[in-house]
Amino acid sequence: QCVGCRLTSLPGHSNCVELILAQGGSWLLSAVSQDEISEWSHYLCLAVSQGTMEGDAVSACIPCCAV
Repeated sequence: QCVGCRLTSLPGHSNCVELILAQGGSWLLSAVSQDEISEWSHYLCLAVSQGTMEGDAVSACIPCCAV
């Protein structure tokens, strides 16, 4: 379960977003441009703030848009 996202960078990858996982750890996604990563982070934060649907039960997510 994803609980947040934030912009970050890695050597050789300046346009990255980090997805923060509830169980600990994270995933990093890299985009081609600043515009593309801004769009991704906007939609990722929107999805996190709305939570996720699993069958009929709603899994609560803590919105965290520190981007």
